[in-house]
Amino acid sequence: MSTEALRTSEAAPGAAGEALVVVFAVESGPDGPGRPVAVGGTVIGSARNYADVERLIDRAGLADLVRADPTIVAWRGGDPDRWS
Repeated sequence: MSTEALRTSEAAPGAAGEALVVVFAVESGPDGPGRPVAVGGTVIGSARNYADVERLIDRAGLADLVRADPTIVAWRGGDPDRWS
């Protein structure tokens, strides 16, 4: 999956209900800070960097879909450069 595709994809404000994949703001967790990643409204894991987001999307079987349309990933609580 292209990291650049993930970096440039931002759903329109208010579109979180329509986005298939949502990367939320950084939260404290038992393993340290991370950004919860949800698919279809269900949190599937926490990401500490782009590689984690890509891994979670791939594990969910959505890598090809995101490659085809990176706008299905919405970044909430910070842009794709925010990890702390």
